[in-house]
Amino acid sequence: MALATSLQTLCFRLGIKTTCISKAMEFHELLKAHASSLTALRLQGSCKLVICLDLAARNAGIIPTMSDVVRMSGMSKKGYMEAHKVVTALLGVEERTSLRALAVQFGCPRVVPQAADILQRYTKDQCSDVDFGSPMFLCATLLVAARDENIKIDSNKLRERSGTKKATFDRLLAELQKYTIGNRNTEKRKSITRKRPGLMDAIDAQIQEDDQAAKRAKHDEKNESIKEGKEHDKKTDYEEWKKKILDKASCNKLS
Repeated sequence: MALATSLQTLCFRLGIKTTCISKAMEFHELLKAHASSLTALRLQGSCKLVICLDLAARNAGIIPTMSDVVRMSGMSKKGYMEAHKVVTALLGVEERTSLRALAVQFGCPRVVPQAADILQRYTKDQCSDVDFGSPMFLCATLLVAARDENIKIDSNKLRERSGTKKATFDRLLAELQKYTIGNRNTEKRKSITRKRPGLMDAIDAQIQEDDQAAKRAKHDEKNESIKEGKEHDKKTDYEEWKKKILDKASCNKLS
């Protein structure tokens, strides 16, 4: 009775439906068989109750606010996340969800097709044996798809839902962004621009080619003129030299 009362109080403070109480009590009862495994965590009674209620709520598709859950547990956020993972593993209730379920919870069901397409394309490019159906990938994919469709959703709450550190989550968002429709359309437009130059590009290219041809012709003409000038000078010098020799020979003959 006391346990049920405590859980009811927690439900009120965390904004969780009281229908989750029975499942939370079930989880709390199952934890008794793992008491020795929980010794190292040094969990207070209230913390175990909060974790059990948190798991029960998530099992019902309700996502409690992380800051409220951590505050009610009496632990630090890092300590609570570690304890939550241990309890989840001990109870064998690793959370599974779907893109559609997440999208409904966050009010953006129409982005499900694009989110599924993004995740599928991303998965094909990966070589590691990773569980791409885990909350981390589903939450990140949903957020990227929603942003691409200009739909605002609570990114902080979605990241908390993923159970991933902010730095890791942000890196995954950057990778998934490459597979959005908006990004693919941008790459396609760039490709078309490279392959099909516009009319003005063709005109500019022709003008540059004509300018180069004119410069080459002018350069060749200048070189030819210089060459002809040198030939003329050589011929003039030869004629003058020849005249001098003949004049000198005539003088010597007369003398």
